[in-house]
Amino acid sequence: MSPKTRTGHLLLLCSILISGVTSQPTQAYEADYIKNFGTFHFYDNGPVNEEIDLRVSLWSMGIPMAGEIDANGDLITTAEHYGSWQHVLRVKPDLNGNFGYDVFNPEWFPNLPEIYGYNAFLQAEFKYPSEPNTAYRLLDMLDDSPDRLKR
Repeated sequence: MSPKTRTGHLLLLCSILISGVTSQPTQAYEADYIKNFGTFHFYDNGPVNEEIDLRVSLWSMGIPMAGEIDANGDLITTAEHYGSWQHVLRVKPDLNGNFGYDVFNPEWFPNLPEIYGYNAFLQAEFKYPSEPNTAYRLLDMLDDSPDRLKR
């Protein structure tokens, strides 16, 4: 079974929208100007609009490798490319599979570290709340190759 099949052909689209008009130059990292949203959609079954657990983590490599998730479905924090941060959010997408989040909100993303080379890739996985951690589906963040998942 290919990694693409194991993910249930799930696509996560993340967009950054710059809000607010100002004559002052702004930096992309300024929390007041960035709004984020994601869309969960199965290629073969439409939008995901039930409540889900979204596990996000940072990694130093863009391609997930074997041995980074244990038999219980937990991330192996001693894995070579683990970027020292993870968090689980419970989100409820709307009927179209959209949900909003704010990466600068410490309630949503507590202790989010500064991003450097050792933690420059975001991995996102989801499961339904009633499922065990072994049911997390790894999302293909780039969706550019049928052969390899990308963070």
